[in-house]
Amino acid sequence: MFKLGPHPIRRSVKYLEAGKLVFKERVKVVTLNYNVDEYAQKVAEAHPAQVEAVKRREWYVRSGPHHQGIQDFVFWNLAQVQYKNPDVQIVELRNMTPSPYITCYLEDGEGGGGGREMGSRERREVLFVGR
Repeated sequence: MFKLGPHPIRRSVKYLEAGKLVFKERVKVVTLNYNVDEYAQKVAEAHPAQVEAVKRREWYVRSGPHHQGIQDFVFWNLAQVQYKNPDVQIVELRNMTPSPYITCYLEDGEGGGGGREMGSRERREVLFVGR
């Protein structure tokens, strides 16, 4: 059924229409780079001994508190952004970078965000907020 699972409010049309983040026409791709705890995705189906074994592995990725904001954004707002921007491709890149960041790729090949701060002029070129 449609409204089953954790936080079904996120899948209601009223909630999706309440989103205020709308990209301008020139934005074609948005990438979200952040880390998640690898064991957190499998806790529901894993035995506690398996979870501890994963934590002891040298390749185990811990997200850290600086990734919490983008994790919350993805959990609560990503569906709204996708609903309001059907022509924008949104790509999540998990556990690939030490720092979280968002990059917007424009139709003319420019990238905004990434390793630098976007100024207020650049933000106006990419976003309509509150529409």
